[in-house]
Amino acid sequence: MAVIEIHDREQIAAFCRTRPEVHAYALGDLDDFFWQHTRWYAWAPSGAIEQLVLLYDEPEPLVVHALAEEPVEGMAA
Repeated sequence: MAVIEIHDREQIAAFCRTRPEVHAYALGDLDDFFWQHTRWYAWAPSGAIEQLVLLYDEPEPLVVHALAEEPVEGMAA
């Protein structure tokens, strides 16, 4: 499986900037204020991010933010 946890803000931002109209909230969550409460996961079977999932670990309950990019099979996996 090619799901990885990502800790590199620039790598996440670069992916989100490819479609800022879709990933506007995710771009905002890269700010220092939110960053400490986030965990980022990617589907990257070829090494490049194809899908991105954001998990907020505070407040309770946990929140998952995932917007699928085409092709959506990677997000389903």
